[in-house]
Amino acid sequence: MSRLFVPDLWEDAQKVMKWNSNKLVLDIPDSDVWIQTEPSMFAVVIDNLLLNASKFSPKGSTITLGWRPTSKDGNVEIWVKDEGKGIDSQYHELVFERFFKIDSFHPGGGLGLFICKTYVSLMGGTIAIDSQEGCGSTFTIRL
Repeated sequence: MSRLFVPDLWEDAQKVMKWNSNKLVLDIPDSDVWIQTEPSMFAVVIDNLLLNASKFSPKGSTITLGWRPTSKDGNVEIWVKDEGKGIDSQYHELVFERFFKIDSFHPGGGLGLFICKTYVSLMGGTIAIDSQEGCGSTFTIRL
């Protein structure tokens, strides 16, 4: 199994998945992927993305955590993909805004994705969403 630059990422991710009895699958390259970043900020981002994926996915569904080098430019893509209800495209930019929630039926204050975007930006990267209502969501970080 390859490693991503945060040593305890797998153990942290497994703890998060127990929250909703989801299955975590890794989609990773055969070789190690190393980049330099702020480990505690990165861990918060991954934890938030995994918690959201778990919160908005059916109990027992599969959530995928993956990473890969993008090319010889030195960048890495990290993604979290879920089998949840998905997000309509009209909300794609809004989900990263502070206190924004699509509905009030789920717990949380609308800060998780705002924190993710802020931290990823501070680490010099970007975060994007690919989602359609009824088809799950994929959040991709590029560092």
